[in-house]
Amino acid sequence: MEIPSTEEYLLMHNIFKGRHILGIIFILIGYFYLYLSHNSEILYAGSVLEAMDYPRFLLYIWLFLSVLYLIIPREKMDLSDFKMAAPLIVKMAALMSIYVFILGHVGFICSSMAFLWSFFYLFKDRRYIRMLSISGLSAVALWFVFEIILQTPLPLGFWAEILY
Repeated sequence: MEIPSTEEYLLMHNIFKGRHILGIIFILIGYFYLYLSHNSEILYAGSVLEAMDYPRFLLYIWLFLSVLYLIIPREKMDLSDFKMAAPLIVKMAALMSIYVFILGHVGFICSSMAFLWSFFYLFKDRRYIRMLSISGLSAVALWFVFEIILQTPLPLGFWAEILY
């Protein structure tokens, strides 16, 4: 058995870094969901686009970005920045979890406004008129796009009982 040279050893050692393993995991996840999108029974189809076209498009982008993640060289990651941002990341994850939980109960517009307001507040923006206007306009604009243009119903929450 031949012992690899120093250059071969370094090449082999650099191939399997943590980011490469993560990139391969991303590719496998993307491929798995792409496989499912092609082999699942479609219950709803009635528009120009098929029901799975948009998710497939997103999965192709996922796979493309995963390959780029693998092949583009980058500097070594500095964990000190992550340690500084960790409390904010935990708060954002909690905020998103609360948003998902109240979405069905309160309705899309109210919960989205509350989420965006909280998002601004979390990032220390205290211009309350601006926070209210941006969160309100964004929620209504998203509601308009999904409900009116795309004809996709959004949760109404307790408003369903009041309005209907």
